[in-house]
Amino acid sequence: MKKAKLADVLADPEIQRHTERILALREEERQTRAKLGSIIAAIGAELIAVKEALDKTSDKTAWLRWLKDHVHYSAMTAQRYMQVARFSEKNNSAVVFFELDPTVLYRIAALPDEIAATLTPDTLLTDPKTGKQVALKDMSSRELDRALDALEGKKAPEKPKQPSVNVALTGKTREE
Repeated sequence: MKKAKLADVLADPEIQRHTERILALREEERQTRAKLGSIIAAIGAELIAVKEALDKTSDKTAWLRWLKDHVHYSAMTAQRYMQVARFSEKNNSAVVFFELDPTVLYRIAALPDEIAATLTPDTLLTDPKTGKQVALKDMSSRELDRALDALEGKKAPEKPKQPSVNVALTGKTREE
């Protein structure tokens, strides 16, 4: 009986219209995501050209002022975009990463060339914290950071230990 009610709900014209709209928008999202990496690389290439031109001037703050006043990017965002552009220029297979989340693309682009050249979205990486192997494209940002840090030979920073303190309450009030 429950299946019959479910089928009736899905046959409702309004529900069907919303379902079709959601599926169409989801496809549009997928197509947009596929373009995003190449757009980031193209913006990065333009940023590189502007930076090189401004670096030739005697004004050493021109680049940062231009970023702030004209394109409204932070220096960090511009750096990430430029890294993606350089990565794309050096690595013909970089396009396979363009459909991934931009944070993944930024992280891959920041890797040393010899490590980045060995990776694809389907590369299985091991999260050192869990020991679990997961495809790069399916990792969370934290899992990816840990796995890539391990590939680069970086060790996880040790958490600082809180010093133990003996506190003697001698005052009559909390402030004392």
